[in-house]
Amino acid sequence: MFLAVMGTLGFAGHRVNAQESYLPNPTLTSTVKGSVSLAGSEIPAFDPVSKRAFAASGTGVQVVDLTDPSAPVFVSTLAPATLAAASGVTSNDISSIAVRKGTGGGFSVLAAGVINSPKSSNGHVVFVRADTLELL
Repeated sequence: MFLAVMGTLGFAGHRVNAQESYLPNPTLTSTVKGSVSLAGSEIPAFDPVSKRAFAASGTGVQVVDLTDPSAPVFVSTLAPATLAAASGVTSNDISSIAVRKGTGGGFSVLAAGVINSPKSSNGHVVFVRADTLELL
């Protein structure tokens, strides 16, 4: 999973027909600034307050510190079945994640949709602080 990409957008004109002026033809170039290997990562979310990236996977939410985007650091995997077992969560299979950025000095909230086991049962949504990974 590539975590930080920088690029530039350039325009090269091309004529559609004699009556029209040149139209922009966008080209994109990119340079990878940093990357980290994650186990089956999918559906990323970023929290600008804690400078962490989160990725959904079948084993939980993988957390990456992006304080220095050129050198991302794997922090841990958040396992909902361990964190919220008292609430009936029995699976670590994450279907979706989202971050609500903290405002006014408040903390950001990470929401993770957890697929239940068996999958035919209703799932759960787990809410944690993005900076401490504490269950809310």
